[in-house]
Amino acid sequence: MSLQKDDLLGSWTLTSFTISYSDARKPRFPFGETPKGRLVYTDSGHMMALLCHELPCDFKPKRLEEGWKASESEKARAFDRSMSYSGRYRIDNNTVTHTVELAQNPAIIGTEQSRTAQLNDSTLTLSYSIETKSGATAFLELLWNKEDPH
Repeated sequence: MSLQKDDLLGSWTLTSFTISYSDARKPRFPFGETPKGRLVYTDSGHMMALLCHELPCDFKPKRLEEGWKASESEKARAFDRSMSYSGRYRIDNNTVTHTVELAQNPAIIGTEQSRTAQLNDSTLTLSYSIETKSGATAFLELLWNKEDPH
C-alpha cells in the first residue's frame, strides 16, 4: 500500500541514523548512537528536519545571539554536529521528496532530497543510498518515532 499524506502528518523524533556500506566497512553513526532530532510534516505541505549529535558542543553561549562569539573551530565542530533544513514535500508511492527552501548549509537550498519511506506502526523509516568516492554504496537509514500530539 502506498504512503499517504495523513501517514506523515505531525512530529517525529529521531531514534537512529545509521550508514552501512556495500564493502567491508563497519557501519557509522554520524550523529552518535543515540542522536537527537525532530521531523515535522504539516497539512499545508511543509516540512522541517533538525538532526543533532548526541554529544553537545564545547562552546555554550548563554543566549542564542552569542553564537557568533565562538571560534572558527568551534563553529566548524557545531556545523558537523547538526543538520537542519525545511521546505515543501511531496509523496509518490513510497518515496517522500523534500524540496529544500531553507537550510543550515546554504549549498543544499534548491535541491530535492528523495527518501524511500516505510511506515511500521508508529515508526517511520526513511532511507536512501549514495555512491562513495571509493565506488562502494553507502546505505543511509533514519528511524523516526511518531510523537504523541498531547
